[in-house]
Parts: sequence; C-alpha cells; structure tokens
Amino acid sequence: MQIQIDTDLDKVMAQLDDFARSQVPFASALALTTLAKKTQAAEKREMQTVFDRPTRFTLNSLFVRPASKKDWPKTQAVVWFRDFAPKGTPAGDYLKPQIHGGSRKLKRSERAVQHRGLLPNGKYLYPSRAVKRDRYGNLSKGQITKMLSNLQAQHDSYQNTTDRGKIRYFVAYEGKKPLGIYSLQSDGDLFPFMVFGKKPTYKARYDFFGVAEGYMRKHYAKEFGRALGRAIASSKRRRG
Repeated sequence: MQIQIDTDLDKVMAQLDDFARSQVPFASALALTTLAKKTQAAEKREMQTVFDRPTRFTLNSLFVRPASKKDWPKTQAVVWFRDFAPKGTPAGDYLKPQIHGGSRKLKRSERAVQHRGLLPNGKYLYPSRAVKRDRYGNLSKGQITKMLSNLQAQHDSYQNTTDRGKIRYFVAYEGKKPLGIYSLQSDGDLFPFMVFGKKPTYKARYDFFGVAEGYMRKHYAKEFGRALGRAIASSKRRRG
C-alpha cells in the first residue's frame, strides 16, 4: 500500500537552515520506515479484533519494505502481504477478499484435487461440521497432507499413498455425481470430511487501508519531527 501524507513541506523547509534542510531526505526515510513498522503492528492488532482466532501465520503475513533517502522527494515505505508461502496458501490470497470483498482463489489443496480430476470446475472445498479442527478452527496440515496422499493428489508422487490398506480418504459419489471427500476411521466410522460447494463470496470486513491511513496521518508529524531531530544531532556529532 502507498499513502500520500499531505504536508506543507515548503513551509517546513522554509523554517530550516541549510544544514537542517540537508537532513530532510534521511529524516523522511527514517520517519516513514518507523511508521510502516508501527502500522504493521496496528494491522496485526486489527486482525486480532476482526478475525476469530487468527493463526500466527496470518498475523505475521505482512512485510515492511523500508524507505530510502535516495528516493527523495518521492520517498515511500511499503506495508503489504507476502505473496509466497513455502507450503500452503499465501495469507494475502485469503485476506484480500476480506479487505475488498468478493471471492478468493483456489487454495493449493483445492488446485491439487482439481488437477487430479476429483474436484468439479467451479467447486470449492469446505470442511464438514463433523471433522475435527485445531485450536484455530482450521483443519491441520497433517489432515490435509493425508487426504491429498490418499487421493493421489500430491505434487510429489512419491508422497502419495501406495498401500491400499492405509487409505482413509476418498471421493464419494451418488451415481455419477461427486458428493465430497469422505473419511473412513480405523473403527469403521464413515463421515464426510470435505464437501463440494459453490464459489464463496465475502463481504469486506477488514479495513486494512483505513487502519493504515488513520495511523499514518495521526503520527506522521510527530515521527518526522523526531527523525529530523535525530538526523541533525547525529550529523553534528559526526562533524565534531
């Protein structure tokens, strides 16, 4: 995200002497970087308010790209979601619909099942009410991995289940119509694990931009003043 802070920089610069003005590019970069980090923390607090038991992965999904004085006068710092996850779905993919509204992309597991030809086009996977969840209300990675292995849907084929006796997850059909992914327990109990549903639609409920802009506007002047004072003091010490 990028936020323009409307300050009358000409008036500020006019009140500074030549030496102080020379420190403005550094002070601006320092202030924006500091604000970006504090905005990141403010967004984390907002997630904890808006979402029910967000995971650590979700809470730590934002990164900060520091501002540089070399970009003056177009100095900027960036706060946004990481677009990569070693395993699973990047948090930005499922959080952006909560910001803008609308639908979400297929999760990595959904793409894998679809590629295997087991998830009909236009359908998404939803955990059934009968399935056990973790303390965050989600399916565990172990459950998803086991499901994909049983369905022969792992990207690495060597991770797929080869012993038919160990298969506990399979797609159930009513005639030719797929109903969903079912789980067979060791005690013989059978229940729906994931059901097939239509594309989800979300209402915007996470005011990411409002939180960030409000925090930046409220604290920019104070942070810039601190940064400028620090830059001037540091430069004077170096000059000796």
